[in-house]
Amino acid sequence: MTEGELKQRIDAMLSERDRNVARILLEHTLPGMQKYYEEKVEELRQQLFEEKTEKLNHYEIAITICEWKDVRRFEDVLFVMDSSDEQQKEYVEKEDAIYFPVWIAADETEIRQYVKEGIKGILHTGKEEWEVHFSVIKNDTYCNILQQCRNAFAGNGVYWKEVNEAYLHKFYYLKVSLDSTCEDMEITGYSVDNQALKEKLCRNRVPLWNIKNLTVSANDFPVMQEDHVYYRYDFRLPEKAEMLFDKTDCETGYGIRYQDRYSFFSRDNKKRQFHVWQIHANDFSKIDSQYDVLTNGVKKALWSNQGHSRMVHSDFELTRFLKTLTISERIAYEGCQIVQEYDEICDYVVAREPVDALPLQKERSYLELMLHNISLPYYLYRDSLRFIVNLVQSEFREYKVIAKCIFESGNRQYEGEQR
Repeated sequence: MTEGELKQRIDAMLSERDRNVARILLEHTLPGMQKYYEEKVEELRQQLFEEKTEKLNHYEIAITICEWKDVRRFEDVLFVMDSSDEQQKEYVEKEDAIYFPVWIAADETEIRQYVKEGIKGILHTGKEEWEVHFSVIKNDTYCNILQQCRNAFAGNGVYWKEVNEAYLHKFYYLKVSLDSTCEDMEITGYSVDNQALKEKLCRNRVPLWNIKNLTVSANDFPVMQEDHVYYRYDFRLPEKAEMLFDKTDCETGYGIRYQDRYSFFSRDNKKRQFHVWQIHANDFSKIDSQYDVLTNGVKKALWSNQGHSRMVHSDFELTRFLKTLTISERIAYEGCQIVQEYDEICDYVVAREPVDALPLQKERSYLELMLHNISLPYYLYRDSLRFIVNLVQSEFREYKVIAKCIFESGNRQYEGEQR
């Protein structure tokens, strides 16, 4: 029934006085009520959407390391980042060189010296030993995987919160070039001459995190949505797990998270396999590990959904923001200062600008965080500072965030130790 037909019926059925009241209701009261309820429905829809995405947007990403033989101790909790790590490899052979994967428990400045000068050592073969000069080369495998995960967050339109990737920056290769005299030799191992390095150089180390990078299959079926035929693919989710499609896949459609499944909608049904990132939740602080489990999480007791969604950029809010971080139990925050410049000769960690962020004015003051180490191994301290300043930079973008890297003498006891 149209509005005109409704008015005709009211005129035929009601008296003059009642018709005036009905017209007021029809022309003013009811449209106002409709607008009010539409606004409330929209607020509720937005609230439900935020509640649904809140859990995913603030999911913890946890990273640790372990010896290859201990990987199975963490199954169903933490997983290898690279599937090739499931098979132990003493070395990788490429063209005319051998690459020995290592993990170096040393600070960035010390490793930089190894990269610059190389390391003298001995290559052991089945017949004899050869004096060699190892080149120290960064192993970017795991950082590249982390970047792919970051791209998947962006492709799905999900906020990426900085990850403490301190362990990943310690993976390197010892490269040795082979000449024709030892190409056919059976390589049994190697050793290094640097005694100080021997205590920090670890073999058979692999990183673990709480994400599975999977290739999954799904059957499709057509569904009508709006004025187009879409094809829907359904994926069942394990308990306490979330799913993100790889960036290349989400370009062909979009996904919707339901209570017990994830559905992907596409204009065509050409795909038979999808690459997904499955993120698993757990209480990582209770994991019994020889090494720290570094996370981007916050303390549950200090979590405030409303406070984190409405940032107030003050000294109080900065203090509160840093105190909520789980890692604040290992690194103490003692305040901040606003400076116009800093001494670049000193050892400062400077935050990375957020990716794809809206541009700000070029001239910005520096926000210097006063942080000192409480109980982190010294070789993780600088990279953990980098994680903190990057996290603060993403929230307090009116400044350039920096922090001075200070190694107190008391913290040097961690040199060469695992914790």
